[in-house]
Amino acid sequence: MATGFVGPNGQWVEVPDQPAAAGSYTPISITAGEQAAPTAAQLANIWATYQLNVAPYTRYRSDGSALVAEG
Repeated sequence: MATGFVGPNGQWVEVPDQPAAAGSYTPISITAGEQAAPTAAQLANIWATYQLNVAPYTRYRSDGSALVAEG
């Protein structure tokens, strides 16, 4: 069974179900520019963790429409 979320412009984005272990346990390094303007692929991957490549090394996750800081 697939799940999804309401993405940009209010459109439904279908995402296949993932097992709990499918999340990214190793953060994906991104720049501040990538955090400010994430790609469609980054926004669609709601299981991945992204981390700034410079201090303070903030971690982010996608909510389907933006990368939001964890915690």
